[in-house]
Amino acid sequence: MIYLWNIFIIKVFAAGFTTGIHIDNPSKFGSLQEALGALIEFFLEGAATWAFIGLVYAGIMYITSSKVGDEKKLTTGKNMIIWVITGMIIVLLSVALVTWVVQIVNNNIK
Repeated sequence: MIYLWNIFIIKVFAAGFTTGIHIDNPSKFGSLQEALGALIEFFLEGAATWAFIGLVYAGIMYITSSKVGDEKKLTTGKNMIIWVITGMIIVLLSVALVTWVVQIVNNNIK
């Protein structure tokens, strides 16, 4: 049964390619590089949004704990601020690394 299905698929695709059937690009991107760039931009915007939310939350925790005198909450808020900033640095460095690799690959292809 699977063998017959494979033959059917091969014949359908072969007929489509030999008869000149044209399928338009359904995406708004002209190339794979544009699509990957948009995907990276989407994830970068998401990371920036979460970093902002994390910094606001950690800042509120840090400020309110210092007024109350809760040492554990103060340390937690300070550590959250440090880890959010560290995470954003890692995200930005990874974007820079990907951009650098894409430029090297594009220069070697041309």
